[in-house]
Amino acid sequence: MAWPKIIDIGGIKVPVDSWAELKEAIQEFGPAGITSVVEDSSGQRAETNGATSSPSGLNHGDRTLLIQFIDAAERGLLTSQLSQALGKKGKGVRPALERWSQKIGLVTAEGITAFEPIKRFDGRGFRLTDHHRRMGASMLGRPMQP
Repeated sequence: MAWPKIIDIGGIKVPVDSWAELKEAIQEFGPAGITSVVEDSSGQRAETNGATSSPSGLNHGDRTLLIQFIDAAERGLLTSQLSQALGKKGKGVRPALERWSQKIGLVTAEGITAFEPIKRFDGRGFRLTDHHRRMGASMLGRPMQP
């Protein structure tokens, strides 16, 4: 295994030169905050923890949906938009949203929901709660819009 490795801690890339340094970083910041990135000789990036290669550890589709929720703020997203993104329709959208929020790490405990139903003039949908919207923005490394 080639050293040095580069680990991503909250969007900051830090080189580590040994397993001891990596263990020390995990002890200091916790395993959830670190995505270990290995650079091979061709400059290609490969994740060592099975995650994707985006800075926040989200795949493109998950990242895009989270950005849409954050940008939509109080207006939320219509179920028609969500059914396209999640591949579910009607009453299947809510459970699919709950599974998605757990998959990306937005919700980590059972029985907690990150979404509130909304009713707009153009249809029904869901929005992120204020806390989870701030958390999602933090996951993406984006400042919250006032």
